[in-house]
This record gives sequence, C-alpha cells and structure tokens, in this order.
Amino acid sequence: MLLSNSQPETIRFAKFDPPATLPKSDFRTIGSFADLELQMQGAFDLLTMWTQGANRYGFERPVGNVKLDRLTVHFHDPEFAALSEIIEAQPFARLGDLVEVLIPRRTKQTGRVVRARDLRQGDTSGAPDCPMTNVPLRRGDVLVMSMGRFETFLVEDFEEGATAADHFIVLRCRDERVSPEYLVTYLNSDFAWAYSQRHVSGMVIQRLSKRDMVAMPILIPEAPVLKQAVKVYRAVLERKADADRLSQIADARFKIEDLTQNSIQAYFMSSVADMISEKKARYLKQIIDDDIREIDACRKAGALKACVVLSGSVLEAILLEWVAERQGKKPASVNLRLNAIIDQLIEQGVLIDPKGEHAHHIRLQRNIVHPMRMLKNEKLTPSSVDDVLTMLKDIIHLRFS
Repeated sequence: MLLSNSQPETIRFAKFDPPATLPKSDFRTIGSFADLELQMQGAFDLLTMWTQGANRYGFERPVGNVKLDRLTVHFHDPEFAALSEIIEAQPFARLGDLVEVLIPRRTKQTGRVVRARDLRQGDTSGAPDCPMTNVPLRRGDVLVMSMGRFETFLVEDFEEGATAADHFIVLRCRDERVSPEYLVTYLNSDFAWAYSQRHVSGMVIQRLSKRDMVAMPILIPEAPVLKQAVKVYRAVLERKADADRLSQIADARFKIEDLTQNSIQAYFMSSVADMISEKKARYLKQIIDDDIREIDACRKAGALKACVVLSGSVLEAILLEWVAERQGKKPASVNLRLNAIIDQLIEQGVLIDPKGEHAHHIRLQRNIVHPMRMLKNEKLTPSSVDDVLTMLKDIIHLRFS
C-alpha cells in the first residue's frame, strides 16, 4: 500500500503473486554477528529479487471508504467485500448473540491444560503441570485457535478440572438455534474462512481478535440442516480415530433439495457436500496407500500370487465404492459382481480405454487362485505381475485425480 504525505483522493492496494516462496533462515543456528549480518544481507537480496520478479496487481479505493484501523489488503479487497455484503443481506446472526465468547487468561495455578497439539493427536486429557487458565472446559465447548491457522476443536471428553490453553478462543453455545456440531461445521466452511481472511491482522502470525470473532455472521440453519450437521461433524470433522469412518461418511451424504429450498442454505450445504467428498477421498486414499505398500512388499519378497490377489481386492474395493458414490448408495447396498461393475463404469464413460480393459485384466489375473486354474498349474511371471501393478496404480490415479 502506498500513501503520500498529502491527503490522496484514492489509496491503491497492491497484491503480489510471487513466482516462488522465500526460503526461511534459522537465525538460532548462527554463531557470530558477522554470520548474522551475512545471513540478513542474503535474505534481503532474496527479498529484493522476489519483489522484483513478482507479478503486481491490485485495486484502488476512495480515501473516504478506507478504514485506517483496518489497513489490510484483504479487508478492502472487492471480492471479500462483495461476499460480505451478500452474507449481511441473509438471515445471519452475530456469533456473540448465539454463544458466550471466552478468552482464557493464565492464572498462578498449575494443573491439566488442553492444548491444540494434544487435540490434533486425539488426546483430550491434556498436559499435566501446565500454567492453568481461568476457563475450565465444559462438554460442548468449541475451541478456536486465536492465532495462526484458523482451526477448530469440539470438546467432548476431557478430565475434570482441565482448562483451555490460552491460545484458544472458547465458544459456548447459549442459543438453541445452533449446536456445537453445527458451529464447528460452519466455522470450517467457505463463509467463515472468507470472514476470517478479511479480518485477521498480522502478516507473519495472523490473529483474529475477540471483537471480530464476536461480530462474525453465522447463518441460522433450518431444522433439517441443523440435524444433518451432527452427522457431518462425526464423519468429517471429529478427530477421534474410527475404523468405520467410511460408513459414517456415507451416512453423512445428503441431497441438498431434501434439506432446504432456500438458496443461501443450499449454497452453504453445497460447500459442506464438497467438504464431505474431499474428506472421503483423503480417507479412502490413505486406506488404498496402505494396501499398495503391502502389495509392493509382497512383490519385493517374490510372492507373485499374493500380489495379484491383493491387487484384485483393491481394484474391487475402489470400483465398488465409486459405483456406490455415483448411485448415492452405501457400498454394501450395491449388489453387483466385479465384472458388472467394470462394465457399468465403462458404459458410463468413467473407465476410459484402456482403463476398462486393464480392470478386466486385473480381475482375470486375480482368479488365478480359483481351484480349477490352480489345478492347471498356471504360472505368473515377474513381468506380468509388474504389468498388473502398473495398471492398478493407473486406475487409482484416475479415481483420485
């Protein structure tokens, strides 16, 4: 942002789209002042090259429309401003009218404190012998990181007497129109992200103030949307490990028209549907990656039959889930054999040649463990197994691309 000494008619906000990120320097490893000076000069030279090589673009605002106490690019960005105007015209309420907003402050006592690092690892007991705060946790509290990444946690299980760490803002629901699960879901949506990006301060460590948190507009959900939020939270945002997470995700899927006819509620739920799809893809990919590592271990050990059998099972799992998603069903309710699943995906243009042919090839190779084929003593070769693995990985790439 460039400001002149005299009162300008407009203020220009410049954005930078850097061609590369600036590497970080760890000054803690520097031994002498000369080394520090050299490092700082090098960092300055890199910064100069970075700004000169950046593509500059921006926008202008009349000086009367600029809030000098909000002198950030995001706050005055026309795209964020337009979105805020749309939001403010809808049935929204201030967050502070729906919840109690608490800022934990450290006390002189020590005890058990729940921190973000604990919750990320699924540990709700917290750390012992830490400086406690003045906000004891309650079931249903929503914890929001007050600095850095905009991150949320829902408190369900905790040790009695534990307090929230002082890097949180604590939200405590007091209005029946919203639930803790809905609040966490909403705070992870595009609506809340746009608001937080526009109102954060700080360039290195970003912070959202209590004042801005209290003023955040929250969409008041219709009853079916509020009810669906519980399933969405369990499937997508709950941090507990669950062996049956894919079933939870299947339960959380919905048709927007079954929940609401309101355009802004539908827009919100479409963003939630995208959140569910992304979570499902990441979780399924994690499962498949574990199986692929096991197949690669079998190949390295020379267990060729194990390779093709596992490859066929992975293929069937991927394609069964794919068909179920396209039909809006759970995988267990799809009553089709693997060859029929492959044919259906070929007919629908999902498995584009040669992927469909490759899927049938993997299916046939898996059948080498069929009793009649075992009696024929058919042999597998390392090259034929390598072909199967290449075909399988190509189909996996297609599914998750």
